[in-house]
Amino acid sequence: MGAGRLASGEAVTWWVRWEDPTGRRDVVPQATCPAETRPGEVMSEVCTLFAGHPGRHDFEWAVPDYFRRKDR
Repeated sequence: MGAGRLASGEAVTWWVRWEDPTGRRDVVPQATCPAETRPGEVMSEVCTLFAGHPGRHDFEWAVPDYFRRKDR
């Protein structure tokens, strides 16, 4: 996965997708999910998945304590 912009200026993330059972793989640009926790604020978190993804936004999942910094 990587981020970039198309010639049109649209922000996209590059994703690898594959189709079973053929095993065919493609690298495709997908529009970025527009969801934010606090739109317009500096400390807002954004969803790093593609637009229209199924399920929750990635920032809606709790971060396990062992990933949190201990000095805060």
